[in-house]
Amino acid sequence: MDDDDVVDTQSVERVRTITKRTARRVVAIAVLAGFGGGLFMATVVYAVYGVDRLSATWWVLAIFPALGAFQAVHWHRHYRSILLQLDALEARVQRGEVVYGSQVKFHSYR
Repeated sequence: MDDDDVVDTQSVERVRTITKRTARRVVAIAVLAGFGGGLFMATVVYAVYGVDRLSATWWVLAIFPALGAFQAVHWHRHYRSILLQLDALEARVQRGEVVYGSQVKFHSYR
């Protein structure tokens, strides 16, 4: 193993910063995509069926944001799991353990 591959606290902090920024973006996009998709599909349903199927428009407006919220919860749990693993990695590094970046693996929640 090369000494350039050794994980230090600064690299863990950089990864944590990037991960938090990415997590905020992904969760926000999931919520906004649900609302945007719902508005788009409700507009399509209303344009195609008109007032005759107004209840279908309301169902679409309810279902798509719910799907977006479901995805937001999924991605929040995913990134929370990654951040917890980063905390554990940082604790190992601070204890003085030599950790090589090529041996570090992250997994989603289980």
